[in-house]
Amino acid sequence: MMDMSAIHAQEIGRRYYFDEDKDSCTIKEAEYYHEYTELEDDPDHYVLWSKKMDGTIKSKEEFRKPSGTTPKQLDGVQEYYWDSGQVKHRTTRQYRATRNPFSSDLHGWTESFFENGVQKRRDFYQNGLLIEGHC
Repeated sequence: MMDMSAIHAQEIGRRYYFDEDKDSCTIKEAEYYHEYTELEDDPDHYVLWSKKMDGTIKSKEEFRKPSGTTPKQLDGVQEYYWDSGQVKHRTTRQYRATRNPFSSDLHGWTESFFENGVQKRRDFYQNGLLIEGHC
């Protein structure tokens, strides 16, 4: 699999194709692709989209752009989707530079949904600690 620990300006808008084993491949062999886009009004972040070949969204993850020796870091909203297009899971992560450069904490609401869109669980995190949870 291609190492995407760093993101460069020339990668924004490009697609990277993967087969069912998550190995890099050609478009003809691909089961899904990754595409990077700018995060509107925020030059320090970008979005990694994972989509099936028909364009159906599998996931959306927001990252802080790497700088110097700091690698890309989950920092913002993460969403994972059911095949139907409904959100399966949504969470927010917050990068904290004082910790391990490879980690980010859950911060804010984390929600899980049944495939019909009905909420399954809702938890609130603050700096990685569970504050409250609801089923």
